[in-house]
Amino acid sequence: MGRREKKLLLLWLVVNVILFGLLFLRQFTAAHGFTFLNIVPEHNYLLYLRTLAAILFGYGLMVGTRLALRQISRFARGGSVLKPAAETMALITVSLIVTAAAYPSYTERYEFKRMRASAEKLANDVIPEGVPQWMRKHTRPTDVFLASGSLGLYVIGPAGRKVVALSDPYFSNPYVNFDARSRARERMWSYLLGRDCAQFLALASQYDVSYVMSCSGSAHTLDFSAPNCLEVELETDGCRIHRIAYLSRANPHRR
Repeated sequence: MGRREKKLLLLWLVVNVILFGLLFLRQFTAAHGFTFLNIVPEHNYLLYLRTLAAILFGYGLMVGTRLALRQISRFARGGSVLKPAAETMALITVSLIVTAAAYPSYTERYEFKRMRASAEKLANDVIPEGVPQWMRKHTRPTDVFLASGSLGLYVIGPAGRKVVALSDPYFSNPYVNFDARSRARERMWSYLLGRDCAQFLALASQYDVSYVMSCSGSAHTLDFSAPNCLEVELETDGCRIHRIAYLSRANPHRR
């Protein structure tokens, strides 16, 4: 490893340590009622350090292998230097041995086992069967849905459709005002639950809302007959998708 590479890795380490320091400072200030800008979600700092650890492990493996080869060559061949090709093959062999030894534990990692099972269970519990497929077939990619944050994240988003707002800013578009959209979503639901179609339609038009989705057990549920500004398009597994009525009348063949 040359001097330039060493400086780069040292800079990488220093920057990550500083970012970790800012992370703990941010947590401390948040506990006292003050927050400041977070560059990226906190877990990214750990990923950067793990990448650096992997690079340093590979470098250490290379240096250790070369030192061992030199010692072996000194005793076995009277100090003669191994050819570069032999050294390269030795490095590849050692790398393969280390990889083979670590691979079984790697496949048992949480991300590959329990996290996958948890995600599959969540999908079965949260995503109504056939709803994403219906959305792709009967709605446009530009259509906007009013729905709870969880439905937006697990159902509408994966179907390739838009929502007014999600429940978590980390999964939202960073170039729109999350707080304003979140407040607008809550106001629209308040208007619907109060059967105030005039106020709902006025606000919904500002966000180009075409559909409303509600499911039993979600944060927002229309548990009564829908207001007259909504028309039921799909009802399945405790979920309903409504289309705003004036859109149906304006273009009954819209898909």
